[in-house]
Amino acid sequence: MLCSVIEDIFNTSFTLFFSPMYETEGKRIYDAKVKAKLTLLSEYIKDQDFFMGYLTLADFKLAEAAMFFEKIYSTQYGDWKMLERSKKVISSLPAVKSYLEKKDVNERMMVPPYAKLKC
Repeated sequence: MLCSVIEDIFNTSFTLFFSPMYETEGKRIYDAKVKAKLTLLSEYIKDQDFFMGYLTLADFKLAEAAMFFEKIYSTQYGDWKMLERSKKVISSLPAVKSYLEKKDVNERMMVPPYAKLKC
């Protein structure tokens, strides 16, 4: 269930990178769908670093979604402490940290050059 909720938030939000109206569409999508799902996730994870109390795929997915969410919903991002915490915890894992420190990772892992919104 957790992964499907995170994927729904991610997929809905990621499409905004390719929309010329990402600002207006982003607000509409956030209010209509994303906010409620983030509330659900926030109530589930509470103040834990991981959803289940230990590292799972859902935690990696949330950290990935947080990177995109920060760009798309920059105004609302600060309202969701779990997103920042998740991104920080996952990014500090030794293998992830090593990968993120590579020179061209940000170019490869974000959006293609034809996206309207850039990371």
